[in-house]
Amino acid sequence: MLNHEKEVSHNYYNELTRLRDISFNLDKDIDAQQKRIDFLRSEADNNEQRIMSINDMLAQRDDAISRTHAKISEAHQQI
Repeated sequence: MLNHEKEVSHNYYNELTRLRDISFNLDKDIDAQQKRIDFLRSEADNNEQRIMSINDMLAQRDDAISRTHAKISEAHQQI
């Protein structure tokens, strides 16, 4: 009877150890995924800022082109 109790106790200990290892690995995976999500969010924010900057630059160039076109049209009318 005592040997059987020891064997059962040993089996439970092994199962708890296995489950603890699984839990530890899952925690590590969650941490890694969270870091990846944080990195991707940061990249998305950076990309949004880059897009806004490029859009501003394109708008300035469109304005410059419009002004140049207007000056050319004026020059042609004066001729």
